Amino acid sequence: MTTVGQAIAVESDAVATAESGRWQRLDEWLARTGERFNPILVKETRQALKSRQFLLTFVLVLAACWIWTFLGLSIVGPSVAYQAAGTVLFIGYFVILAFPLTVIIPYTAFRSLSAESEENTFDLLSITTLSPRQIVSGKLGSAAMQVLVYLSAVAPCLAFTYLLRGIDVVTISVVLLYAFFGSLGLSACCLFLATLTREKFGQIVLSVVVIVGLFLAFLMVFGFISEFMSWNYLVAADSDFWIFTAALFTWYATTFAIIFLAAAARLTFESENRSTPLRVAMLVQYLSFIAWMAWPILAYQSSNDIYAVVLCIVGAYWYGMGTMMTTERPIVSMRVRRRLPQSFLGRMLFTFFNPGPGAGYLFAIGNTLAACVLLSLALVIGGWSSLVVSGTAAPFPVPTFARLWPLAIVLVSYLVIFLGVGRLVIAWLRRFTPVHMFVGVGMHVILLSLATAVPLVVQFSTYQFYSSGYSMLQISNPFWTLAEIGDGPTMPLELPLFLIMLPTTAFLVFLANWKSIAGELRHVRVVPPARLVEEEAAEHPTVAAVRTSPWD
Repeated sequence: MTTVGQAIAVESDAVATAESGRWQRLDEWLARTGERFNPILVKETRQALKSRQFLLTFVLVLAACWIWTFLGLSIVGPSVAYQAAGTVLFIGYFVILAFPLTVIIPYTAFRSLSAESEENTFDLLSITTLSPRQIVSGKLGSAAMQVLVYLSAVAPCLAFTYLLRGIDVVTISVVLLYAFFGSLGLSACCLFLATLTREKFGQIVLSVVVIVGLFLAFLMVFGFISEFMSWNYLVAADSDFWIFTAALFTWYATTFAIIFLAAAARLTFESENRSTPLRVAMLVQYLSFIAWMAWPILAYQSSNDIYAVVLCIVGAYWYGMGTMMTTERPIVSMRVRRRLPQSFLGRMLFTFFNPGPGAGYLFAIGNTLAACVLLSLALVIGGWSSLVVSGTAAPFPVPTFARLWPLAIVLVSYLVIFLGVGRLVIAWLRRFTPVHMFVGVGMHVILLSLATAVPLVVQFSTYQFYSSGYSMLQISNPFWTLAEIGDGPTMPLELPLFLIMLPTTAFLVFLANWKSIAGELRHVRVVPPARLVEEEAAEHPTVAAVRTSPWD
């Protein structure tokens, strides 16, 4: 018996040793994997999950779900055995989940980045090997981890509503997907707002703005979930819903990229190229919008409204982006110039992506003109395709084309004028004082507001023009003018004069900007200093190629 006991003991020790060895190897693998993660992600996640705020919020969410379970079942009563009660309980669970996802987590992300400036730790963070994108992505990753923790806690309750009937698994999955990406998007917006200022007073004002905005987003959840529940079982079978979801995801992904790159740019040194990645993201979002609008444009060829709406959205988009691009610093550092396109073809295609207000001015105008050309091609292609299919349609949609081209000419003229005048004003102000991005954008908004409000005040305060409707006084008002051309029952009588005055004014404004624009376009790549080349070669030595196969 002793021998048998010793054998069993030896075998148990061997099994325990093997088990401990496996766990030790797993622990070592997890440690090595953890070292590869973003250090900001590890730091922020540890701090967030160990904080009292997270513990208190997590316990309150679980308690609220527990209370709502008993309260909801008591409201339904004995009819729960045969009545579809899943929708009622699902709405309550989702509202409970929405509070930390739309308020707590985004505000925590805002405070995590703004506290770096308040505690004077951002300067130490900026001199590390971490890039600004790694800093922002690390804090976003921490927010994503917290979202997953809350979802894992409330998801069983949401799955429980499926057993009560009235809601399907597809609807639950789609709502959870929307909640995850919505919380992540709000966190990205809060991180961008945290980079806007480092002054204590500005941080206080931004904190109030963020709190009010997040609570408004939480209130919007009620409208969203009640509207979404009206679809319920139609979600899986409705193709329009999935098309809308795909379009919404495209807009979300491109907007998220712009906000993420903008937050990283705010943390980047001014000598770096902070403009090119943002302009690439803008172009991708613009092209994705044009691609999604291709179907309604081709499907509703006979409608004038679809062309006017698309063109006005494109004009408003590039005006908004242009107000920021034309406010950039006109100085291009030597670090950036060492990375400019070198070949003639590269300079011709990619010069507009270079930093500078002049390149941004041309970038906004060029993309708007491209939209006008694409819409004109859609008109021509749609007219000829309808002729080929039916054999009776007119080969060219003359009424739509006759309304589109005046609208396009006036829209592009307004864009050239307002962005050009704003750029000239900002350049003049920079002779006396530094003009930051928000001051420059504010100047653009003031110019547009004055051009819109002054003629309205003059017309409605003058008895002679009070009841005359649209008149020549509104030539500087882009909103009323574009509405008269694009949506009015008849074309305004002043249109021929507008088609002469506005393009002429736009041409003069463009000429006034051309001297400084030409100076930016003449920037070419410079040769890096020999010392810098030697340092780069020493830091990143070239490895000799090793032959690994007969084909090398």
